Amino acid sequence: MNTEIMKKILLSFVIALTAMSVRAQEIDSLKSNQVNIDTLSAKLHQLQHDYDLLSCRFELSQLSLELDNQSNNLNISTNGILINCYNSNFNRKLYTSYKENYMASIEWYESHKKAAKTVISFVLLKTMSANFTESEIEELMSSIKVIESGLSRLESALNYY
Repeated sequence: MNTEIMKKILLSFVIALTAMSVRAQEIDSLKSNQVNIDTLSAKLHQLQHDYDLLSCRFELSQLSLELDNQSNNLNISTNGILINCYNSNFNRKLYTSYKENYMASIEWYESHKKAAKTVISFVLLKTMSANFTESEIEELMSSIKVIESGLSRLESALNYY
């Protein structure tokens, strides 16, 4: 009878230890999962930051390139007009062609001026909502100044045309 009681006590002790061991493993697993969630959350925030910054950079550089290209095209056309005038090679067809080019350029300028305002607003909103560093904000503000300068150059080229 003593051995039966000892067996029952031993069996109860083993079952209790097993249950405590399983519970400890569950707690460790939960802590590990929380660490993984925190790590993934931090990585997600970093990826969102990088995406926002790259998106702003892309929009600004794309617009800057378009403005530079159009400004260069207007300067080329203006030079063509001047060369034709100096060589007395100017007729009604050339005039019509240059006038149509000028009108299309004005329409292009007006639409891209609106696009520039939209992109600048987008970037400014991102700088307020995203956690950009001071150097990243300065870089984006510098790019905005380049866009504004490009618009000014394009307007000057249109006025000279």
